[in-house]
Amino acid sequence: MPGGGRESTSSPAARHPRNTDLMDEPDLSSLGWLVADPAPQHSSVELAVRERWLVSRVWSTAGSLTSSPLTHGMVRIIIGVTGTATFLFRRGERVELLPQQAIFLEADTNVTTSNTELWARCEWHLILPDARRAPSRNQLATPLDLPSAHYALATSVTNILSTQKKAGQWGNLEDVLTGTARAALMDGSAESRRSTNMSAILERANEVIESRYVDPAFGPDALAEELHITARYLRRCFASSGTSPSRAIEDRRIAAVEAYMSLVPLRGRALEKAAVLSGFSSVRRLRSALDRQAQRKGL
Repeated sequence: MPGGGRESTSSPAARHPRNTDLMDEPDLSSLGWLVADPAPQHSSVELAVRERWLVSRVWSTAGSLTSSPLTHGMVRIIIGVTGTATFLFRRGERVELLPQQAIFLEADTNVTTSNTELWARCEWHLILPDARRAPSRNQLATPLDLPSAHYALATSVTNILSTQKKAGQWGNLEDVLTGTARAALMDGSAESRRSTNMSAILERANEVIESRYVDPAFGPDALAEELHITARYLRRCFASSGTSPSRAIEDRRIAAVEAYMSLVPLRGRALEKAAVLSGFSSVRRLRSALDRQAQRKGL
């Protein structure tokens, strides 16, 4: 995304003009941003703007920015593409915006952003009445995880519009843009709730594994039953963190074996005892588990 547009080191805060063409030399002030301390050394803004909407792609190097109010009724939508930015609100709350996350801000929201590395994002300004209604209002100023399809659509629309020489050739895109933003807000809220729910399930699952791994009969099915969820959903939750229920249980048992063997000399029936005490039904199963772990690690 970096490349093109005008580089700037500072610019006064100003509300962007609402003409129908791409601005020849837009900068951060065109989006209603005032550089703060430390100021980004370089930035790039490419945008398309009409009376009731603005679409832009932006990048800036490490630094801080402070927002100025938009036209009344507008909503500022920022979609992270590369890098992470911290948002500090006047009321003292602090959140981080990650890639493939979106944050919706009301026109008069006062916020300071800071980033320690290059931060690339899309920024839209739209009139979006739904954003001010419950339950959507509860999602404002909160980073939302965008489903892949919504993220791909939003970034594609941004790339197309922000690089055209004449925004007017696209006709009235307001309905398309507001529809896309509305869907992202609704589905992004649902995606974030699912992500939060999965995190809670994983936390509880690890607690159950910790208390039951020594039982050789304990496995993924028993774990799902104790959590009152299906085995399929349990696998989805663990897959979101890059593992599986069976691997998590097996890794915990291996860790217990390693802890035991670090305290006991490897002689006689020590390995067999370590296997049994750690939840393996036999030394053979322990060795198989160790082989699988070595393969995953490329050993």
